[in-house]
Amino acid sequence: MKRKLSLLILLMSFSIVFSQNKALQTAQKYLDSKGEVTFTITNIAPDEIETLSNQLSIVNYNPLTKSLKVWANKKQFENFVLKGMAFKVDEVDNQPANIVMSNELTPKNNNNRTLATPLTFPLTAYPTYQDYASQMALFASNNPSICQLVDIGGTGEGVGGGDKRLLFIKLSDNVATQEQEPRVMYTSSMHGDEITGYVLMLDLIDYFINTYNNSGHPDHLRVKNLIDNSEVWINPLANPDGTYYNDPTNTSVSNARRGNVNGLDLNRNYPDPSGVLHPDGQA
Repeated sequence: MKRKLSLLILLMSFSIVFSQNKALQTAQKYLDSKGEVTFTITNIAPDEIETLSNQLSIVNYNPLTKSLKVWANKKQFENFVLKGMAFKVDEVDNQPANIVMSNELTPKNNNNRTLATPLTFPLTAYPTYQDYASQMALFASNNPSICQLVDIGGTGEGVGGGDKRLLFIKLSDNVATQEQEPRVMYTSSMHGDEITGYVLMLDLIDYFINTYNNSGHPDHLRVKNLIDNSEVWINPLANPDGTYYNDPTNTSVSNARRGNVNGLDLNRNYPDPSGVLHPDGQA
């Protein structure tokens, strides 16, 4: 009986070691290709989450299974492995699927409405970076009385006039003047692989402009009141470095990653309400 029990324990130990070695190999694959990995830590007690959140970026916690999904760059993952905690890596958390880009579509008229070249709204694909930048410029040039393109500077890959910029559309009835009005800012996708908001913000700009200009639209008066009496700033893409990661042509988001070009989670790097300038310690 003791021999059977010892054999069972040995087999279980072998299975655990094999499983962790496989998880390590899979994690290393993504760290080598993307510089980051999303993985799940199992059997986590709620009181352990806060400690881990100071070292890793929390994606999700499932209280039913006591599993914590986290994100880490290379340095963070190396430090985590030293803890000896069990974890697993799922392909679905690290590989985007069914990605359709704007340059793969054939432009067509949408219900007889004038095309918003180069993109057609509502969007049915992710924009290439060039289509995105061109569309932002076109919003402004086609609607100069209420719309202005504002470039607030380059990202890590866009410093000094590079090909990645932080672009805003400013909407207001006196768009060239800073009036004493309420101001609201929408921004999206500071995590480069969370890009549903990227598309939705472009749709929102298109909606505001077309509804403002169309007196027959059921929302015309509501949107006109908003634009006439406030400034609306919209930044659809806060981390183009991550969204178009490892694609020299900027025409695919298949390799999109959470971090920026420096491998940092911007949500952990921006100033904290407590007054800490860089909560992740990375200046």
